[in-house]
Amino acid sequence: MKARELKSIYREHLQAWLPGYLYRGHLLYRSPIQLLLKGFYFESSDFDQSFTVECFLQPLYVPKEHFVLSIGRRLGGKTGRWFQPHELQTSNGLNELREVLENQGLPFHALVETPADLVTMLQADIAHGNPQRQEAIAYSMCFDPRIEADEVRAALIELQDMLQPDLQTPWVRAMDGRATQLLAAFDDNPETARRLLTSWAAHTGEALKLPQTATESLK
Repeated sequence: MKARELKSIYREHLQAWLPGYLYRGHLLYRSPIQLLLKGFYFESSDFDQSFTVECFLQPLYVPKEHFVLSIGRRLGGKTGRWFQPHELQTSNGLNELREVLENQGLPFHALVETPADLVTMLQADIAHGNPQRQEAIAYSMCFDPRIEADEVRAALIELQDMLQPDLQTPWVRAMDGRATQLLAAFDDNPETARRLLTSWAAHTGEALKLPQTATESLK
């Protein structure tokens, strides 16, 4: 699906179905944005005009220069429901799109309102040993004053241990540097660490160039 086609569908239907979600390119996202980006990414096929919808959450305090869809799911079943553009000219097609957004996507977004909720979601995931997952857990734990300081430190050290074998890789080395910086900030004062994470979230938001109002989103 082309961005201009999604803009048209947003104006005609999605804006009413998903109040509070704004449009940008191939993305709809929940506004206002604070620490967590909640979005629907309309992913186009490489082979034809079909598209599917990726529902995702992105912790902005994990510094990135791009959208990350790894915390989420494709809507409409295990492999996702692939829509053809002409289907959205019919009531059946529109109803099915609305159903997956409202009955699958919105409940997923509702599971996570705070970084603490994200920790709960990710720790319930059986896929361990992933440094990106561990990074999101460790950073999110810094925001929860109910978690013991030693547990937060252990999560950051576990992340560094995961990264140790691949430090020659630039992105791994950058991730390790952030973990080291955050651990030092946390050891100084948990509030110092939270301020650092909040500044990283602001930087990521700027890098993603997300408009803050519905008027801006439709330009």
